[in-house]
Amino acid sequence: MADFFTPSTFDWPERPDASPAGGFLIQRRSGNRNFEVVVAWPHGGLAYFARDNGPVPPRWIGPTRFGHGHYLGASVTESDNSTFNYSDVKNLEVAAVRDNGTVEHWWMENGGGFVWHQAETVLSGAIGVPALVYGGAELKQGVLGIDLDQHLSGEMHLICPLAGGGFAYQSKLDVNGTELSPAAMALPDLSAWKNHQAPLPSGPEILSDRQFVGAAVVLPPWPSARFAASWSQFRENSNILSAGVLVAVVSDRGALTLFEWGPKQVLGAPGGVVLGWQQGLSITTPETGDGAPGQVLRPCRGRPSMFQGDYDLDDTVFFPVDNGKHFGNIELVAPNKTGGIHHLWRDCGSPYASEPLDRIWRYATLIGSELYDEVSLIQSNFGNADHGNLELVARRFDQNGFDFFWRDENFNWHGPEHVGPPGTTSAPLTIASEPTADDFVHWHTADANGATGTLHDGVVTLTGPMGTAFYFHDDYPNFSSERFTPRLSATGMVEIRGGVERSSNAGFPHSEVVECVGSNFAVFFAPWPSSYGGLPIVRRVSVSAARGDNYARPHCAPYGGRGTAPNCGR
Repeated sequence: MADFFTPSTFDWPERPDASPAGGFLIQRRSGNRNFEVVVAWPHGGLAYFARDNGPVPPRWIGPTRFGHGHYLGASVTESDNSTFNYSDVKNLEVAAVRDNGTVEHWWMENGGGFVWHQAETVLSGAIGVPALVYGGAELKQGVLGIDLDQHLSGEMHLICPLAGGGFAYQSKLDVNGTELSPAAMALPDLSAWKNHQAPLPSGPEILSDRQFVGAAVVLPPWPSARFAASWSQFRENSNILSAGVLVAVVSDRGALTLFEWGPKQVLGAPGGVVLGWQQGLSITTPETGDGAPGQVLRPCRGRPSMFQGDYDLDDTVFFPVDNGKHFGNIELVAPNKTGGIHHLWRDCGSPYASEPLDRIWRYATLIGSELYDEVSLIQSNFGNADHGNLELVARRFDQNGFDFFWRDENFNWHGPEHVGPPGTTSAPLTIASEPTADDFVHWHTADANGATGTLHDGVVTLTGPMGTAFYFHDDYPNFSSERFTPRLSATGMVEIRGGVERSSNAGFPHSEVVECVGSNFAVFFAPWPSSYGGLPIVRRVSVSAARGDNYARPHCAPYGGRGTAPNCGR
């Protein structure tokens, strides 16, 4: 790792100057600083949403579907890995808990078709929803100075509730650089997930609940930081990838408890220091939402979320005496058992006088009124004040999408704004990761003005000028060549009459469907942003043709919209 006194640049956004935090909502560190969301989809699989923060107003895109079977929950973070060096963003990393208790690691390319890939299985015996966080990495020193395209190693941290009680804490070295010795690089387990085991603390301030259902995680600059108040300052001036770990968990009975991992001085231990869970605290809330006296012992449900932002942060440097620094506040949210979202915060003190967990917790407000199962909170770069807005995503497990809230510089909350298809799912549908024989439209009727068909159990409609070639018996063979993704030996087909300023409109019953057309003269028009690549997951697609006839064969992109227009066959 970088030497303590070696000049380096830690690649971390200046606004907000926040510590890394794990949830299912993040903001990109570069580019348009887009919001990214990954959730367990009630139909089966995982669903990826993104908010393009370039346009005014910003727009949500998705869902893109990936994964296998059913999941209990997921968490997303942005690493420093790059599949495409030309992109100004990095790969996304996801930890997802299957209903069979396995924790899967997925990652998404940072360009091209933005394709999702499954990596390794991290652990088994999990339950509930996880929290994954990445601590960032320093830029490499090149021959001519800082190399903006190359990073040193970073580290990911994973917290996940276990079926047998308690939770697992694992970390993974993200080996991006060559700063390690050849001997270290040759170690077979250098980048493997490492399990950190230690008993959880107990005491009068900690409830005995150990069956947890949801987790949140923050990497604060304490307890290792003695001269740094912010995460970026700590990493700039240290050869340590993480100082400590702060975890919030909610039990199946509703207890909201925090645990802190870090070094503790123990007489007789190697080096006099032992790493482990050092302190804990179960947080109560007021009986009423206005902070009135009286506390609720187990007030929460589902997955909590927290981050350490730049409110009260002071990392200015004064020489020769530097005693004016102050850590940023911790912001904590969790779904309320009876509706709404609890919001609490705490003053964390300074590097010279940090506060223990049981000090200075304050109740802020109850956000919204709906009943939610999971929440994810970040501080963004939006807003004109000194501090960025707070952004919050909340959802129920059966919800097709999520609700979005945000807080302005005057501490006023706005929302909820629903994102995603409407409604809920009471009978989940399992979606395979690759299309099957039933994943194209079976056309039943067609005439000069349109056509109708079915996809799974839903109706598909196509309106616009039609041709005369219709295949109603799923016996059209011309989409089996390698030009098409995926290749199908035979499908249904209807002909769209092309021409200048002629257009057709297709409506689908499921939001995960993508519709493509193909011919030698087809021109593809659809509302996808070039910055994301590939095709979006939309309910309606408009198709125009400059000349020639077009043959509608939904769909020629796999679930997740990985196929691009050229792959649909031109």
